[in-house]
Amino acid sequence: MFLLSTFEIKSFLVRDPIYDFIEIPEEFKPIVDHKLVQRLRWINQLPLEQLVYPSAQHSRFEHSLGVMYLAMLAANSLINNSSKQLNDAFNQDDNYKKFGDKKRKKFFILAAGLAGLLHDVGHAPFSHTLEHACEHANINYRYNHEEIGYLLTEKLFEDTGIINEPYSKTTINALNKKLNTLHRDITPIDKIIRELIDGPIDVDKGDYTIRDSYHCGTPYGIYDIQRLWRNIVINPEDYTIAVNEKGALEAWALTLQRYRMYKNVYLHHVRNITDAMLIDIIVSTIEKVKRRKNKLELIPAWNSANEISNENNLTKFIFWTDNGMLKVIAEINASAITRIESFLKRDIFKRGKVINLQGYPKALEVAASKNKNEKFILLDKLRELKKKMLKEKSIQFDFLIEREMIPPVFDKKVQEDIRVNIKDKKYVSLAEYLNFSLQNSDIKKKKVTNDTEEDIYPSVNYNLHLFIKKSNKNKINYISEEVKKLLTDFNTIA
Repeated sequence: MFLLSTFEIKSFLVRDPIYDFIEIPEEFKPIVDHKLVQRLRWINQLPLEQLVYPSAQHSRFEHSLGVMYLAMLAANSLINNSSKQLNDAFNQDDNYKKFGDKKRKKFFILAAGLAGLLHDVGHAPFSHTLEHACEHANINYRYNHEEIGYLLTEKLFEDTGIINEPYSKTTINALNKKLNTLHRDITPIDKIIRELIDGPIDVDKGDYTIRDSYHCGTPYGIYDIQRLWRNIVINPEDYTIAVNEKGALEAWALTLQRYRMYKNVYLHHVRNITDAMLIDIIVSTIEKVKRRKNKLELIPAWNSANEISNENNLTKFIFWTDNGMLKVIAEINASAITRIESFLKRDIFKRGKVINLQGYPKALEVAASKNKNEKFILLDKLRELKKKMLKEKSIQFDFLIEREMIPPVFDKKVQEDIRVNIKDKKYVSLAEYLNFSLQNSDIKKKKVTNDTEEDIYPSVNYNLHLFIKKSNKNKINYISEEVKKLLTDFNTIA
């Protein structure tokens, strides 16, 4: 506690169930009070999991304050544990090299905290579910909360008069994912802050894993916060975030606990069912709206500072919350009202069948693709089959394509990306340090011919989940066979 006084940063305290108290720098007060940040109070962190875990009612605002706190704690640790590497990075950054040591450290702490505070400012109602709905809909744009969040951050800094502060410039660069680290579009300091917020081991995961676990009432996400974030270092080879030996086991604990949260909470079958249900509601509403201008009012996927600066747009965005969006959908799409009511009273479909897409290579390839148009073709065929079943046979079902979680022991982050400093200049992978590296394992390689070997890693797999209306449950085998026929036909597409 009282972390910030060391850097002569005045702050005020707010209570928090995870960290007891969170210090908020006084420089951040105009940002925290801004309507764009206050909007996050009305965006649920886990909008669908509350149908399984009733106490999961916490907001993106609470999570953002938590990430801000962890980011400043982690930045303080980097100052203490990696002073040489940090000074080298400061000297390569025009925003910092002209200042003395005390000012540099203060701005670094503020940049980390500000990036943590604003990393989710662009989140949509129902979070990632809405972004997935855009993949199902026949529209020529998508919603990306990181891209919108970057534009909103610039607007926030202009409104509060801190746009030219060194720490604000760092925050903007760190949050702007269009700036490429490989092309040296950002400085080492920018990269360090970006890695803290979104990297192989980062404070975003560090907060939501334990916070979501707490509010769900589960033990799955618990790890030693202080042990991990007080033992991070900067890898001088590439300015990535690593851990020292004291932090290694907790880096693994965070990775494992996050996996447990995905398996038991984020990918719970009821969450999948409500995901599919909400996607259907949102997509059917998008299809009711004909003009792009009106579609942008439903899902404001702005792509310019001018659109962000428009006060009329901003006012609509402030009211674009979970409950607010359901209200707008009900006004636009009367046919969705019954499904919305069913969702609100937890009258949902039941689990049906799971179809492994490994047996359908083309569908698997498309599911894993980042190409929205390719994905839409498959999703549209499945939606057409759904409509046909309802019209011709009065059978109602939903579907969701979901990526399987790779056990963290095999994850590339653990095997390669998360590094442990075991000596002054030696960094090894977390898996190697904990003695389960595939590099040293008998299962790492298999013979392809007498002379060659091939690495063995689990392949990324996707499953197609089918959900059925309770009254149609006896039809699930029939639906499954029809879907498999569709996937077989899709497999022949060149």
